[in-house]
Amino acid sequence: MFSEAARGGLDSIRKTHRVIPIPAYDIEGNLIDLRFYRRHLEGAVVEAHFNLSHWSISRHGAPGKDVYTADIVMLRVLVPPCASAAPQHSPLKRKVSAYIHPDASPTKHSRA
Repeated sequence: MFSEAARGGLDSIRKTHRVIPIPAYDIEGNLIDLRFYRRHLEGAVVEAHFNLSHWSISRHGAPGKDVYTADIVMLRVLVPPCASAAPQHSPLKRKVSAYIHPDASPTKHSRA
């Protein structure tokens, strides 16, 4: 699941950081339970909603540097992973406090 380096990094920040899950929605707009993130998201095509921030940093009139950060606030599955990796059931719809409305859906195409 994780490499030893990643596991060691996660263990080293466990007491100093708090995990805030990114709300992720399946193709029908249902909130994906955290336990099923990997099953729903690995190999899927997703739409990512994010906030982009920009700072221009300079010192004493010297040419500055542009700094950008992106914070993902929501994921929405557009194309699910292949059938063998798809979940056998849909999780229950839950409310999540986010300022991007979770019911805003991309254009749905009929399946052949």
